[in-house]
Amino acid sequence: MEITQNTQITMKKIPVQISWSGDNYCAGTGCIHGVVFATGKTLERVKKEFVDAFQFHISGCIADGDQVEDYLKAGYYELDFKLDTSAQHERLLKGIRSIRKESVSVE
Repeated sequence: MEITQNTQITMKKIPVQISWSGDNYCAGTGCIHGVVFATGKTLERVKKEFVDAFQFHISGCIADGDQVEDYLKAGYYELDFKLDTSAQHERLLKGIRSIRKESVSVE
């Protein structure tokens, strides 16, 4: 279906789970046609990598002639990143390590 100005499309949130794998953050969702994953050393990096992978996946599905929801074709979605416990723990530890590096010891 071709999307026109008169077509009403509802914005949708797509949940993306972020976890810590021991060396990297991992982000993934299976809430669309197929499954999309990405990894990165930082939260910012894994989110960027996931956005790129998600857009690449949608483009590939469209190019292959797969049935793709109109809201995905039109970009009417928001990626809703959620950190699981392992990712929250690692984020906290990285913050503590950063504070330790910045602290100045007084002798």
